Amino acid sequence: MGGVFTHSPTLFEVICMLRKELLNAIDCVLPGIDLNSESIDGSELITFDDDYVRSLNNNVSASFPMETHIEASVNANCLIKILSKLDYDKVDIDLIGDKLIIRCKNSTLKLQILDRVSFSKFLPIPKDNLFIKLPDKFVDCLKLAIFSTSKKTNDGVLTGVYLDKSQMISSDDYRISVIDIDFSNLNADYLIIPNKVVCDILKTKDLVYFCYLKPWLYLKSKSGLIISFLLIEGDYPAVKIREIVGNMDDSIKYSFPKGLSEVVDRAEILSWEDEDLSNVIKLFRKGKNLIVSGKRDVGEYIERIEWVVNEDEFSEDTIIVINPSFLREILTKTNSFYLRKNSIIFSGDGFVHIVMSKVLV
Repeated sequence: MGGVFTHSPTLFEVICMLRKELLNAIDCVLPGIDLNSESIDGSELITFDDDYVRSLNNNVSASFPMETHIEASVNANCLIKILSKLDYDKVDIDLIGDKLIIRCKNSTLKLQILDRVSFSKFLPIPKDNLFIKLPDKFVDCLKLAIFSTSKKTNDGVLTGVYLDKSQMISSDDYRISVIDIDFSNLNADYLIIPNKVVCDILKTKDLVYFCYLKPWLYLKSKSGLIISFLLIEGDYPAVKIREIVGNMDDSIKYSFPKGLSEVVDRAEILSWEDEDLSNVIKLFRKGKNLIVSGKRDVGEYIERIEWVVNEDEFSEDTIIVINPSFLREILTKTNSFYLRKNSIIFSGDGFVHIVMSKVLV
């Protein structure tokens, strides 16, 4: 990948490349760029690091392979905006003094070099032979586990997803997710992935490899994009959580009615934020109907859907308060659930999710 090198009288060789190719590389590393940042902590920069285009903010680093033989950082916002507005297919990139020069026909962009320290000195790219195949279900499992992590920054290890050789686990002290995963090639007893980087992971297409070099985890896609981040360190209460999950022999099984996902989608528009900083909606039974509602200061949405259930077992006083995005995701896996006192349990192929103290019986 990258450019075609041509002769230049300057110290660096001019690089000629397709503008769309450069924009694609920049787009790939956007997870590590804060485009609206007014700080000068490096999160506003895009870095050309020899064979990679790279970025780094307080949460994540992104690196995409592109050969430039340049080591320099410039303001990402200016570069992206101007490149996007040019209507030429090819651009020439040069490095002269303290300026990164981009030329195409009648246009010249000169960007001040704000840093010329190579990423490789503090965050090197692992060699290809250090990357190991990710489990096929890694992203799907992470998509389920993220909902149960704590959104409170002072909750330590509970703000992350625990991962060992056989399971992903997450909990914020009232929700629990335990998901089976075959990660037998993991070269650690366990890892804790911060929830603040999970969105970037889920947005990255075709992740296929990982490399763990303490304290960093690197995830690599088919295109060569590498997402890397610091892991959370600490003792995770995995044993205690597994004990709480136990078995469901003493629980009553129910099935949600068909069409619930679309109802939840509408109610989510007026979902409210609970004390744990999670958007939630409310579900309860009234007669032969399941009532789904969302309510905020600006208004309220209520919809009823016919529900065949044993009315003696499922009291009208039972209220389920749950995150609508999570419920929609669960409904793609199963429409069954179990009730214990003060908890609702979803169980499907290889996963268990429990919401405690959010079911008022």
